[in-house]
Amino acid sequence: TSSAAVCVCRAVEKLTDAECGIKWVNDIYLRGKKLCGILVESVNDYEKMVSDLLIIGIGVNLTESPSITDSSVQAISLLEAGCPISRDELCGEILSEILALAGQKYDFAVYAEEYRRRSIVIGHEVTFQKNGIAHTGIAEGITSSGALTVLCGNDRMVLDSGEISLRIK
Repeated sequence: TSSAAVCVCRAVEKLTDAECGIKWVNDIYLRGKKLCGILVESVNDYEKMVSDLLIIGIGVNLTESPSITDSSVQAISLLEAGCPISRDELCGEILSEILALAGQKYDFAVYAEEYRRRSIVIGHEVTFQKNGIAHTGIAEGITSSGALTVLCGNDRMVLDSGEISLRIK
């Protein structure tokens, strides 16, 4: 998921003058609004401890922003941002970026610094659920494995999956 996020940012930036940010772990933001969501599913071989297949779903708002009800999230499209690009061009560029990282086995170390630099959550207050309990804290950083570290009072929590909420100002 994190590699796909970096790939989408790179592709959009190659084709436009837009600068994208990543809301851990799977959302792409442009100008403080959600541009893209990413979901990755895997088919795993637990005996070998590998994923045999990855299914990557990437939804980029190209021409209009969806209305997101029951949420404080605002959306934006590339067209609304003044960055119109064709679907085919964007898909081709994203695929090119994904295949380049596939050759490096999606190793987080290869793109970790870029992912951290693109983060829109580090240093900001986030809320999340862990083990059914709501928590609020300051996102401190992203570990070498891509997990998010959050300081909640005196406790440091490490999130390796899940959803966070962030108030973007």
